[in-house]
Amino acid sequence: MVLDGVRMAGLHKDEVNGIVVAHPGDHTKQGYFHTFLTSHLGLTSRSTAVQVIGNGMTGGLAL
Repeated sequence: MVLDGVRMAGLHKDEVNGIVVAHPGDHTKQGYFHTFLTSHLGLTSRSTAVQVIGNGMTGGLAL
């Protein structure tokens, strides 16, 4: 879904400048989801890669 969104925006994954993802929740054992996601998708951040616990602020921080 992430790479589809990048393609729909007319970009290539090498043009991604930063990655902001929501924390998957305390009910999961997954820590550092943002690093897993960027590595799994072959994305390289040029500025920031961050996992946010923000009660709905993730979208705002991404923009």
